[in-house]
Amino acid sequence: MREYYWRCIKMAFSGRLGLAGTICGVLGIIGGGIAQIRPLWGDTVNAILWYVSASIFSLVVIIGLIRAPYLVHREDVEEANKVKDEKAELERQLDEKIRKRKMRDALGIFLAEGQKLSASCAKEREPPPIDEANEWSSDVERYLSQELGMSYVAIFYNTAGVPVGVSSILSIPHRSLASSIRARLYQLEQILKQLGD
Repeated sequence: MREYYWRCIKMAFSGRLGLAGTICGVLGIIGGGIAQIRPLWGDTVNAILWYVSASIFSLVVIIGLIRAPYLVHREDVEEANKVKDEKAELERQLDEKIRKRKMRDALGIFLAEGQKLSASCAKEREPPPIDEANEWSSDVERYLSQELGMSYVAIFYNTAGVPVGVSSILSIPHRSLASSIRARLYQLEQILKQLGD
């Protein structure tokens, strides 16, 4: 409580006494000038200006003491709001970081599943895993649309700019499926890079 009163006193006297001192100084100069011009009025004018100066000084101090609790409270509220805003921003950043980490983990799982599918395309004696590849693509599409939006689904299916690799797979159905999966894996890797810390 003592600290609160001390802050109020400091707030009441900060800046106000300088203003009161300036006003009193100007009145003193005016009074001195009048005393030089009209010597008979000197004592009366000096007494009046002293009373006026003391009254102004007292008034400024009283107003400062009345306003000080309000100013201290306003300062405390502004500080509390600033701390609250900073806390909310830090929580938002932490939530976003956690959300991105979860998305990267999920996309990493999809990436590993796609790599397994791509590797199984090299087994030409077995039928190409078309159903599994379609299911995998649908799962990735659903996840991307829910978590990141349809623009990322379009990126996932986009083949423009995907590096073309040489394949040793002779079976056309196996090779075309492997090529399609590789293109989607490449785009998944690009999305993962965008979600990096």
